Amino acid sequence: LRELTLADLAFDPVLRTGYGGEQPLEPDLAAAQQAILWADHLAFVYPTWWGGLPALLKGFVDRVFLPGFAFKYRKDSPWWDRLLTGRSARLLVTMDTPPWYYRWVYRMPGHNQMRRTILEYCGIRPVRISQFGRVKGSPATQRAKWLEAARRAGREDQFRGARADGVILVRGQSDRRQNPDDRHDDHQFDKRKTFLNGLHSRSFPLMVGKMP
Repeated sequence: LRELTLADLAFDPVLRTGYGGEQPLEPDLAAAQQAILWADHLAFVYPTWWGGLPALLKGFVDRVFLPGFAFKYRKDSPWWDRLLTGRSARLLVTMDTPPWYYRWVYRMPGHNQMRRTILEYCGIRPVRISQFGRVKGSPATQRAKWLEAARRAGREDQFRGARADGVILVRGQSDRRQNPDDRHDDHQFDKRKTFLNGLHSRSFPLMVGKMP
């Protein structure tokens, strides 16, 4: 197991000069890139904020999934090269919006962003999604079922070839101030459940692992 905690990493989450300027990678982000290159399976665990990614996770993606690392533009062409092919991913996503409403009314903007416009854009596929909600007000029995569903998803990915002994865990801290109507202090997951530790509250991990 390799573990990174986004809240503990020293990096600027703002891509200040776009792709045309100079913004050297901090050592922690350079190490994160090497971890992704090492892996062939990634698992992202995070809460939904304003229908999409928490700000810190989005900033991590902006700074790490760069041209020349994750993808490459082709000269005088609208097409691009996907540089992270040969890897698969799993998204474990919590939300306070009822999942049916998120799907049919909002059209799953966060899922589409992560799967289609970030991971698949860079060549990572298949990208499987497990979503858990509505978290706010959910009883302990329901959360226990969600934890078991997350474990089952992990076992399924392992069966497909994601090796459990080659995992990188990246934990981050979501910004509670992003969504004033989405507060989670009173319903955190059991801290003993390390696989979903802090899921939908304070932390969200990215796990990457080696295939056998």
